[in-house]
Amino acid sequence: MKIKTIFFSISSRIVMRNLMLVPGGVFDILKQDKNIQVVVLVNDKLYAKYKQYFDEQIKESNVIIEKIEKDFPKNILQSIFTFFYSYLIFTKTTRLLASRGARADKVAAGSSYAYPFKWLNYQLFGRCRWIKKWLVPRVYMFLFRGRPYKELFERYKPDLVFIPNVAHSPDLDLLSESKRRKIKSVGMSGSWDHFNKYFVPLRSDVFLAWNEPSKKEAIVYEGYNEDQVRLVGFSQFDAYVNDRNITPREEFFKKINLPQDRKVIFFASEGAYSLDGPEVIDMILKWIDEGKIEGQPVVILRLYPGVPSEDSAYAKFAKHPLVHIDKTDNWGSVESLMHFINILYYSDVVISTYSTITVEASIFDKYLININFDGYHERPDFQSVKRLVNFSHFEHVSKAGGVRTVDTAKELLDHINTGVVSPGSNSDNREKLRQSMCWKLDGNSSRRVVYYILEYLNE
Repeated sequence: MKIKTIFFSISSRIVMRNLMLVPGGVFDILKQDKNIQVVVLVNDKLYAKYKQYFDEQIKESNVIIEKIEKDFPKNILQSIFTFFYSYLIFTKTTRLLASRGARADKVAAGSSYAYPFKWLNYQLFGRCRWIKKWLVPRVYMFLFRGRPYKELFERYKPDLVFIPNVAHSPDLDLLSESKRRKIKSVGMSGSWDHFNKYFVPLRSDVFLAWNEPSKKEAIVYEGYNEDQVRLVGFSQFDAYVNDRNITPREEFFKKINLPQDRKVIFFASEGAYSLDGPEVIDMILKWIDEGKIEGQPVVILRLYPGVPSEDSAYAKFAKHPLVHIDKTDNWGSVESLMHFINILYYSDVVISTYSTITVEASIFDKYLININFDGYHERPDFQSVKRLVNFSHFEHVSKAGGVRTVDTAKELLDHINTGVVSPGSNSDNREKLRQSMCWKLDGNSSRRVVYYILEYLNE
């Protein structure tokens, strides 16, 4: 039997975590088929970060690791065309990103004067499906003729290219080369919020969608035909529903140095996207100290990964006896992912701000609170956390009713007490949230990804 070759692109840490680091996940399953040669394409920076992991993988007879460049400068025509096609969609998320940007600590460069042109671009051209489906791909292929991965394709002659981050480089360049050579392609979006931001100029032959909302976005915004899209679920969630990944309670609480007989409030900081996390934590700890929260719970405070300023922002809480400050980067390693899963599992109330963590915590049916106010002092619109209500992807979460969005400190206190005293409250709506956003939590999402890759490979 002929050995078939698959290019497997790993272009970001989130893709690395979701498809490679999850034990028994997509990469682990795919490499078990010895009739397939898997060529992993990874940039230098990611390779250096996960060198030990990659060095282990090359011991497999059918795995090859190729380091590639990721980003290439655009000429003026390419930059103009990128602007044109990016704003062929204009969702609430696009509007936020195009006007002020998502971060609260600074306004996106050039956004104020460029916004009218972005909006006008969509109004004039964005509603024409012919432009999206026919014109844009052809002009893109004409303008972007650098073909940075031509030599790789000639050397390995892949039968299929798997691009799990199709909206970004290098996956877009890999998809372009595969189309020039008429090589099969299977794509995914790197995260559940990518397809409602900007238009992507090229489409893979088959697209694997996380859930029904992402399937709809692929069709409505990105121009996929319905018969190109397959539902798979979140491959990383396979680890969440595996009971073997749960550490015994006594052992876990000893590890984080908190009493195991207390209820747990988990608070996730959002770094530059929400500036008032320290004030919200200050409120919560004062309420605990004053006895306003039932049972004097403990607090796990998770700092936003990879942001050094988070340490100083929350430094004053480090010595509080009921606080554990968690700096674990749950994208960094298998161990850190498992630690994060256990934090969610043992939490009673999970507080975040328009975050994916809401969806992740719903897996364990935790009482969910979403912050929609600015701490002690109201901020101007461009800094206020209330601007994040315009995240289109989070609207799907809100509609299910499984998360309690709080607009005042009093509402936050009331809902914390509800979650601590009656954690099962609102459970029916959290089930709706899981059905809508997680699609299936059967531990087989990774297998579905591999199934559809191999199905198309062998057609």
